[in-house]
Amino acid sequence: MNERASVGSEGTIVTGTPFIIEDDRLCITCGFEIRGLPSDGKCPECGTSIEDSLRSGPLFFADPAYLRTIHCGTVIVLVSVGCKIIFPIGAPLIAALANPASGAGAGLVTAITAMFVPWVGSSFGWWLLAAPDPGLKETIRDGRIRRLARALSAVIGVAAAAALPFSFAGGAQASPFGSTAWVAGAALVVGFIVLGVWFFPAMMYLRGLGRRIPNVALRRRAGLMMWVMPLCWAGTMTWPLGQTQLGRTSSAAIVLAPIMGILLLLSVVMYWNALDMLRKDLKRLRRSKAPRNVGRASV
Repeated sequence: MNERASVGSEGTIVTGTPFIIEDDRLCITCGFEIRGLPSDGKCPECGTSIEDSLRSGPLFFADPAYLRTIHCGTVIVLVSVGCKIIFPIGAPLIAALANPASGAGAGLVTAITAMFVPWVGSSFGWWLLAAPDPGLKETIRDGRIRRLARALSAVIGVAAAAALPFSFAGGAQASPFGSTAWVAGAALVVGFIVLGVWFFPAMMYLRGLGRRIPNVALRRRAGLMMWVMPLCWAGTMTWPLGQTQLGRTSSAAIVLAPIMGILLLLSVVMYWNALDMLRKDLKRLRRSKAPRNVGRASV
């Protein structure tokens, strides 16, 4: 049975008889707005079947290989974000519990590695998550957003990977890099700046995936995080620098510093929850497209 499907109001999948398109959709050929047109009609500008435009959008119709790629990317990012959350507790413990026979440098090296590896993993996960959909004809705007999110995530990963070896110079006496800790600092500054820019296209891309699933909660969460996360991140990063320039620790700094840290932690938790929603939806879509055994073959 040939059954048509599309996305109706409030992001629900509608199947069956022809219906009027209630959400914002564009023709895949000419970009004409097809909202308000019947699903079994044609684009009034170019004559492309509206059903073809609908089938190019929802992830329900995406290629299983593409769904597997972005699902794996989402899982990798989730694991990396979880490591970032536990790092403030785990790194000091790693350094403190290092084997005394190996010296203090071994604990520092292990702690630094535990800090940078999640950033590299998160960047790799986003590289997969923002992979192009071979079955989707993107609009110019959507394509630019996805490519920008993917490229900036790669820059963040390269910056973290570049800073990793040079960070050992400050703690290992026999470091082959010599006094080059400034290279790690420069790489981190570049990574933090790019990260502040990356938030916007990344959350816009997540919002687009929420529309294609569809998941209204994911769309709203991504739209909120697009502004909340950069503000929390910028405030948390600039506050210690401002106190360092002042050369003193005021009572206001003692009170506001933990508040800024809590805000950053909450923003990271919101980010993790949004990605977890995406993971569950992608898992459900992959299961719905998996072949099912209808019976056992006789032996």
